[in-house]
Amino acid sequence: MLFRSLKKILEAIANDPAITAIYFVIDGLDRCGVHALEFLQLISKGPGLFTGKASLRCIISSRPSDFLNRNMQPECVIDLSKENRQDIDTVVKSRMKSFQELHKFPDDLRDEIEKLLRERSDGMFLWLSLVLDRLHDLTIWDEMIVKEKLQSIPFDVRSEEHTSELQSHHDL
Repeated sequence: MLFRSLKKILEAIANDPAITAIYFVIDGLDRCGVHALEFLQLISKGPGLFTGKASLRCIISSRPSDFLNRNMQPECVIDLSKENRQDIDTVVKSRMKSFQELHKFPDDLRDEIEKLLRERSDGMFLWLSLVLDRLHDLTIWDEMIVKEKLQSIPFDVRSEEHTSELQSHHDL
């Protein structure tokens, strides 16, 4: 139903003679479930489905997946999780330095936490941001407590269950 409605809306916009370009953004295609393939098919067939002169421009964001690798042309894909490793590292180092100055814990603990944050973030700023916010609220920076809490945080933010669990992880 949602897909049919979206298709009708796009057709109406594309067939309007006053419209010359349509910019279509799908954020989180991986969260569309069974409709993901329908969205990709609609976009790939878009120019043939519309009788108007409008050109269709699409931006799709998604977590990496085999589904996308099979259905997208490689030259059309930018893997941001690989592209933003340096940015993740910069954020991790900066925030951990601030935490260390505030809580006075040893360099080896800072280095270990930084390594864990870089690895577990897997290039995802959402996960990193949520965890760094939880670390900011931490009052006791005992090595065992911090490591245990960090190890217990889910790192797969792909499912709603894990995302909500991460966002409500109050004991950190």
